[in-house]
Amino acid sequence: MTNEKKTHLWRETILGLNDTGRAGSRELGEIEKALGSVLALRQPTSFVLRQISTLSGGLARALRKESLEPRGQRVLQMLDRHGLHASIFGDQDYPQGLYALANPPLVLFYKGKLPVEGQRRVAIVGARACSRYGKRMARTLGRDLALRGIEVTSGLARGVDREAHVGALEGGGVTHGILGCGLPRIYPSEHRGLVDQMMQNGSVICEFSPNTAPLPGNFPRRNRIIAALCDGLILVEAKEKSGGLITVRWAADLGRNVFVLPGQIDNPLSAGCLGLMRDGVGMVRHVDDLMSDMRWPSDGLESHAQLLPQSGLETMKIHLTANEERLLACLDHEALSLDALLPALDQTPGQVLTGLLSLELKGLVEQEAGMRFRRKGRGEIEGH
Repeated sequence: MTNEKKTHLWRETILGLNDTGRAGSRELGEIEKALGSVLALRQPTSFVLRQISTLSGGLARALRKESLEPRGQRVLQMLDRHGLHASIFGDQDYPQGLYALANPPLVLFYKGKLPVEGQRRVAIVGARACSRYGKRMARTLGRDLALRGIEVTSGLARGVDREAHVGALEGGGVTHGILGCGLPRIYPSEHRGLVDQMMQNGSVICEFSPNTAPLPGNFPRRNRIIAALCDGLILVEAKEKSGGLITVRWAADLGRNVFVLPGQIDNPLSAGCLGLMRDGVGMVRHVDDLMSDMRWPSDGLESHAQLLPQSGLETMKIHLTANEERLLACLDHEALSLDALLPALDQTPGQVLTGLLSLELKGLVEQEAGMRFRRKGRGEIEGH
């Protein structure tokens, strides 16, 4: 048998072993120690199955149902059908950060370009049902990291994850999405267009065989991959018990730097972040805080204050009337209703609404549901 054929059979067998969902790199080592080679599981005998039972009863049951040879062949066919790639534990392109895990995944399935060693990378995670503030800040952080040449990693979920990926793309950067299901089943499905953009320079990654459904138990496993692939992690909104906090624990256990974005103390979505702050976890107001704490150079880029001026009015040379300036001064970053604004202004409701519309058209104000208005923060004004 040629070396090329041996390599093909070995990879096919590893893909089959991964497909059982019962083995990681640690189990692979135990199998090879007991049997001499994982190839003994391609079509295992009763003797081999008895030996495997002492290592893992679940794996033995899976092999009685279907051996590794047909499993591996089926996975290879799905890879070809869907244009997917597989990086196996020990391969040259297998991400180095995963070796820090106690039991790294046997296989990473991916589309696009895998993260490379030496590239600075930050994960942004948080609530799926996040607030407008959470969405806004996740996108801003993703974009500002990308502008500084830092890759963004997240879980491709709705809410904070999505906005972080979108922000990184807006900043012309690289972003990686880690899935809790097989890659052909992009979940949620409305993110397929986003995935197409991400794969141009980044990737979508998972450890699950292509036919794996997005089951709840998969996502905690997904979170450890997010943590292992980053140098630092930012939590943007999380309840007291949330998946984001699971990722934080993984990151902390792996020695990654963890940061939180502060939120309102009476907002349940801020409870997780505020609890971590109380326990001494570092706070970020903007990306420069993270850059400073990580001791990362800015690679010659302008400072945050230069990139994102306080108002943007001087740079954009936006002309405001006296009434618009007075109205803008009454607005805050938290949305206010028309009734809340009127007492501070000597104007009719119609005049105030006209002024708000003008400011909105100039890109300085955003209208939220229920006729509520807020002033845009740093970095939100178009062009900055």
